[in-house]
Amino acid sequence: MSVTLNRDAFLASEPEIDVTQFRKVALDLPYADQSPNQILDVWYPEDGEGPYPLVILFHGGAFAAGHKRSFYITSMAKPISQGYAVATVEYRLYTEAKWPAQLIDGKSAIRYLRANAEQLNLDPDRFALWGNSAGGNVTQLLAVSGDQPELDDLTVGVPASAKIQAAIAWYTTSELMSAEQFGTDIAEKRNASGAGKGMMPNDGQNASMFGDLLGYLPLLYPERTMKASPISFVKEDCPPHAAPARHQRHGH
Repeated sequence: MSVTLNRDAFLASEPEIDVTQFRKVALDLPYADQSPNQILDVWYPEDGEGPYPLVILFHGGAFAAGHKRSFYITSMAKPISQGYAVATVEYRLYTEAKWPAQLIDGKSAIRYLRANAEQLNLDPDRFALWGNSAGGNVTQLLAVSGDQPELDDLTVGVPASAKIQAAIAWYTTSELMSAEQFGTDIAEKRNASGAGKGMMPNDGQNASMFGDLLGYLPLLYPERTMKASPISFVKEDCPPHAAPARHQRHGH
């Protein structure tokens, strides 16, 4: 089966960052081999010799759109000006593979970067994540799950630790059941206003963004849905994690 590259599919609607602005780049590195969309870039700062601390980016797009060089993540690449390297990750969208493929891709990307840290001139003990919207959901779950084997597939990619040291999540969801119920409660108002689906759940009966992602109606399978909710895995030893409080529950 042929697979469309995310970048090719969405380049017209999400023009890309000009990577020639960076002193050094490593582009389209494959971190696994199930899909041509399992690739990442590493962009390096102007100054310093390394090994560099790393910020790993996951783009948004409701798990249905976007690519790793989307201009929407321009502000998330700012750490390059502060001496950090940035890795931006392409991952399978739900039109190609259902959840937990997106989480597995995130884990595999982290493991690849850590396993190849010396070659890529990165500090394997200073990895941070930053995601927005759908990418923020992946970021949060990656941050709180660490090396838990039940939330990974070690046959995908290379062996290494998937733990990270810090995370930032922008306008995302931490708990999918409440978000889905919220969408059900206000479905009539949203339908009357013509509001787009985007990250907003539907009415609990028809397909929502989460339903498209998970492959089932989330409210009918609460235990399975909560396994895709970062809040289910929070423990005392989770890494530092910043997320705008007003968006944590219901998202955008």
